[in-house]
Amino acid sequence: MVTKVLKGKERQLTEQFLRFKAHYGFEAVFCNIGAGHEKGSIEAKVGYHRRNMLVPVPRTDNLAQFNTDLFTLCEKDGDRYHYRKDATHNKLFQKDLSSLLKLPPTPFDPARYERIKTNGYGRFYLEGGLHEYSVSPKFVKSYIMVKITAANVIPLDESLRPVTVHERLYGSFKQQSMNWLPYLT
Repeated sequence: MVTKVLKGKERQLTEQFLRFKAHYGFEAVFCNIGAGHEKGSIEAKVGYHRRNMLVPVPRTDNLAQFNTDLFTLCEKDGDRYHYRKDATHNKLFQKDLSSLLKLPPTPFDPARYERIKTNGYGRFYLEGGLHEYSVSPKFVKSYIMVKITAANVIPLDESLRPVTVHERLYGSFKQQSMNWLPYLT
């Protein structure tokens, strides 16, 4: 979210983070680099949860269930009394909720959109040519809009509807994702 650290707490922000801030209507406040004392209570809370919920290191075959169980543990932990205030963490949180801004009616779309030219096979490349994705023969040697999220790469048609959905490829080596259905139809 930060492209350049300026003087004091000033930062040059990415376009995506500026969109995120505008969508939710908040102001960002940044800590100084190398000033751990500015966020000590946060670090202490992370340590508390790690020691109390992740030691010993948990083992699981179902990450989704583990996350659900972890959320339940956090909810129960909220019933403990704050060490300085005469209320539980959950009661204090409910009080804080009344001060929060209302969420916008539509969620923020964190995707990046790029206009990309396809090759003679109806495929396109990302990451400087390392990752190849298929679209459809219909889009051979043409420009298409591609929606790129953390998990997916989604080529869109002229009406901005998904043609297909690929799991996003990661890594600094050549990879290919091919969905044959648009080619067969």
